[in-house]
Amino acid sequence: MKKEEIRYATWVVILAIALWGCIAQNKKSDRHRNQPGPSVDCDVRGECPQIMILDDPPSTGPGTFHGYADSIIAHDLDVLDRLWLAYSWLDITTGTDPSGKPVLMAVVSSHLARSDDGGTTFNFVGELYPATPLVDPEGSGENGILSSETVSLAAMRSGGDVTWYGAHLRYFLRPKRGYNPNYATSWTVRIGAAPSPDQLGDTEVVENETILGVSMTSPSYNLKVQLDKLAGLPIQKCAMVNNPALFAQNGSLYLIVECLAFVGTDSDYDNSTIQVFGTTPFGNPQTWIWRHVGKLSDHSLAEELGADTLLQPEVTLAADGSLMLMVTPAHIDHSLQVRTRGEGCVAIEIDSLDPPMIKRNSEGRSVVRANIEGKGFCACTYDNASTTGILTHVQWEGHFYTMHATGLRP
Repeated sequence: MKKEEIRYATWVVILAIALWGCIAQNKKSDRHRNQPGPSVDCDVRGECPQIMILDDPPSTGPGTFHGYADSIIAHDLDVLDRLWLAYSWLDITTGTDPSGKPVLMAVVSSHLARSDDGGTTFNFVGELYPATPLVDPEGSGENGILSSETVSLAAMRSGGDVTWYGAHLRYFLRPKRGYNPNYATSWTVRIGAAPSPDQLGDTEVVENETILGVSMTSPSYNLKVQLDKLAGLPIQKCAMVNNPALFAQNGSLYLIVECLAFVGTDSDYDNSTIQVFGTTPFGNPQTWIWRHVGKLSDHSLAEELGADTLLQPEVTLAADGSLMLMVTPAHIDHSLQVRTRGEGCVAIEIDSLDPPMIKRNSEGRSVVRANIEGKGFCACTYDNASTTGILTHVQWEGHFYTMHATGLRP
């Protein structure tokens, strides 16, 4: 596969499998899930109340690219009833295209909120990873924006100290109308470490983030790891990594991420996978040594769940302490601009993360712990300490993106 083909394929079809792939639809799910656990239909009025962040209202302006998306919730290891909530904050800002004309750009920054009452209310803490003006590091001369989205949080205690880890996607937004990242060459996963979530965005922490991508990523982004090569995958089967999730266990930090595959200029859902990488996170993040832990899921699990592909993975703990994988099953739908139709969320039991292994019942099928149904609801997150239960988000047709509590605590 030629480099030019991969760049073109990524630019054309990536919206089907990137951030917005699971939230721009309004068709009711019709899939049949095996052994369904507790479920909730967020289309039913009052079933999934909306969550607002005090002192951080949605941005205002033209269009509907406003609101909250891609939330991650995690409990504090030291303070009872304290929860941290990171989320994408969507906005429209004015840029200048290469001809000097003003353009309205859809940008994303990462914000942080906190609850001290177990999830009843959330208060704005600050902008964790801002969207900042930047001259294209790849030398095009374009004056664009460095954007951030899809934050993940994890914490680990060592002795008497707690360290928090934050992962997020970073990429260069070109100065064009709408949402136009340099997908193929600027899309990176960045991971930092700090004593508290509200310090993950500090200048010194950000400067010491480790940067991960694939062999197609531009050298100007100073990658520390090319994940396709580390996993032993050809670039066609991991042309881009997306939607990072962190999980800490037994002194190891794990990165769970989508490896997106292509054939020529077409997305290859049959060979797209969810892969797990691990490290022992001591010292400066840029010195961490990463290893490939293994493949957590592939197309066969998507088929088992009645879907074509799986989006937005998160590994978390169930109420009984067992491991769960949360994903958004999606169908291919070429009538949509994003080319996939996300259909709620599903929580599946995991036997092991290292090595990765989905739990199976006596019939060899995955064990489903919980289902979220609803038009366009997706990208779920869960922490058993929160009274909100599983959190999800949606974009109602013609409206802003909103975040919702399901109350499900599987």
